[in-house]
Amino acid sequence: MIPYLNWSIIYASISLQAGYGLIKMNMGSLQQRREGEEHLYNTIYGVVLLVVFYVIYAKLGTICGAIAASLGIRSISDPVIIFNSLFTSISSTLEGLYLSIIALDAAIVTSPLGVYLSQSTQYFQWMAQLALSNAWLFYVLSRIGEYSPELAGLGFNLVILRQTRTWGGILLAIAITLPISTTLLASWASYISINISFANVARDIEQILTGAYSYGSQLQEFNIASELTLAISGASIYGISKAIDDVGHQLL
Repeated sequence: MIPYLNWSIIYASISLQAGYGLIKMNMGSLQQRREGEEHLYNTIYGVVLLVVFYVIYAKLGTICGAIAASLGIRSISDPVIIFNSLFTSISSTLEGLYLSIIALDAAIVTSPLGVYLSQSTQYFQWMAQLALSNAWLFYVLSRIGEYSPELAGLGFNLVILRQTRTWGGILLAIAITLPISTTLLASWASYISINISFANVARDIEQILTGAYSYGSQLQEFNIASELTLAISGASIYGISKAIDDVGHQLL
């Protein structure tokens, strides 16, 4: 979404929520005045959370850079490109491998080589298939992370209402967590480069098997890093959303 349009929606939402609370506070009924006060205080709490989000979001590059430096890697700016590139390279390599196996199996003379190639690259195939799923998953999560300001704006409107505060906290937690976690994993994955040629399998069989094992090891590390990232992100989202919900209930 265009930045100024997003800010316009947020300002309008804050004004409407605060205005609604003030109107209720100026009504005659004591119950209505109390409801107005509660709604106004909830709006202020939501604004504070929104400010905290935008402070973190504005410092996203610095935060990711500091964490990446502590891990000994270089922080990147666009995780979508990295995961898309990784997905493309893995899928094209698997396609080349499977087409080579099929072509070798088609002739009686070369079918033993096809069986040998298939069995000898099982480790790479397993790791590549799992890495393909992880690359696609984090590509989608990176796309969602690009809409963090919009998620935070929606979370603000849900946090204001006591009945939907839990869901608002979850959206705010996702808006904070996803850009950081996907950027860090993409920074680590940016060092992976898969390049196996299947132009002449009979001649290059040794290089193919050596490369398959080496790349399989890299993809295994990527798969482990992906699972850890998912686990840490899930725990962070739960912890942040729970804190938002608990603090809101205690203060309001």
